[in-house]
Amino acid sequence: MTMKQSKKSKRVLRGRSAGIMIEDFDAKLDLVVEKIESLDQKVDGLDRKIVILDEKLDHMNLRLNQVESRLDRIETEIVGIRVLLGKHDETLKRHDQDIESLKRALQH
Repeated sequence: MTMKQSKKSKRVLRGRSAGIMIEDFDAKLDLVVEKIESLDQKVDGLDRKIVILDEKLDHMNLRLNQVESRLDRIETEIVGIRVLLGKHDETLKRHDQDIESLKRALQH
């Protein structure tokens, strides 16, 4: 083999080697793109789930506000009942005092 032929064959080998490296790089790049697409799909799925969770939280907050409102009304009613019971207690005490006074008056 002459020197000229040797240089040509080295260039051909280098060219083939470069071609193999490019094909390998291209294959790896394809894998990276596939992984990115897969991650994009997963992120989209998570985004949908987050939207659903936000809607559920909004609904739960609405329900919680309704429960709080009902509890406020119940508390107001309980306070009113206590006031009425307090008035009845005063009336009962007065009646008890009147009964005791009558008993004493009848005993004499």
